[in-house]
Amino acid sequence: MALIRCPECSSEVSDKARTCPRCGAPVGQPLSVAAATAGRPVPASTGRVLFAIFLSFITLGYLVPWCIAFARHHNKQVPIFLINLLLGWTLIGWFAALIWAFSSDVERL
Repeated sequence: MALIRCPECSSEVSDKARTCPRCGAPVGQPLSVAAATAGRPVPASTGRVLFAIFLSFITLGYLVPWCIAFARHHNKQVPIFLINLLLGWTLIGWFAALIWAFSSDVERL
């Protein structure tokens, strides 16, 4: 613990003190929020965790039509992937890719 001089009354004050005990003037550097919480993990709330899980399922579900086409060895996998990727967000594009993935244009093994 080091001693520093108060800028107002010139008395010696601990470097850990926020204010001078003699005159009440602020001394030293005030702790910022980032410095005060550095090194401590931020607790995750249940809502944030559930939102992350929900977002993961939505993301995985977005490419389901292409996964079906890939698993069925569909001849038009690339166009299905492009329709799914570029137009899947419209929901109409997603259903179009899904219907196309279930069509009978598959390779004969």
